[in-house]
Amino acid sequence: MVMKKILFFVFICLSTYSFANCTGTVISNTTDTEFDGTKKKCETVKDIKGKDVRMCPSEQKSGAKLTGISQYRENSKTGTPVLCVHGGGCYPSKDIKISEPCMLGFFKE
Repeated sequence: MVMKKILFFVFICLSTYSFANCTGTVISNTTDTEFDGTKKKCETVKDIKGKDVRMCPSEQKSGAKLTGISQYRENSKTGTPVLCVHGGGCYPSKDIKISEPCMLGFFKE
């Protein structure tokens, strides 16, 4: 009986949070950055057919919604914190407001 109560308690606690599906609102125009907070630059890469493709950092305008925020990363040298979208880019945490309680992976590099 005690084990059932503990498992139920853990389930209730965990169900109040989103896992790897945090949503945020962009509070000021921002650009995709590297994990350490430095700005990304445009680069030319080859696609699967061998053609050159120009890839540039994505830009987010103020008021845009970001979904799938899954990581909070902090550079141990600079202290620069970024929020990273699963399968997407990382943005300075000062430019994103998390919309609801959620759990993020924390990485200190």
